[in-house]
Amino acid sequence: AMPASRENHNSLLSLMNKLLNILFMDKVLLAPRKDPVRGVELFNINLLRDLAENGYKITLPLHESWIVYLNEKRKSETEKLNIISCSSGKSALVNGISDIFRLK
Repeated sequence: AMPASRENHNSLLSLMNKLLNILFMDKVLLAPRKDPVRGVELFNINLLRDLAENGYKITLPLHESWIVYLNEKRKSETEKLNIISCSSGKSALVNGISDIFRLK
């Protein structure tokens, strides 16, 4: 019974990967980037890379300063992401709210 259950689990995960589109909004990535990039910022970037490598479709609103960083430093990791340039304002809250209305 164990192998069949594992096969069903893997089949379900495969189906979810094809159907799901993850909207990844994080206040750190909606605000202007600060140097050096570290901590939660690197964690988020690595998480996005792992999700994309496992076949998840990801829509990612970013402050324009993050887009420049990702294109320069991590282009191969972001090719599978649907990146949306958010407002260039300084407030992550304002950027996030404006992006929600744009994504409808």
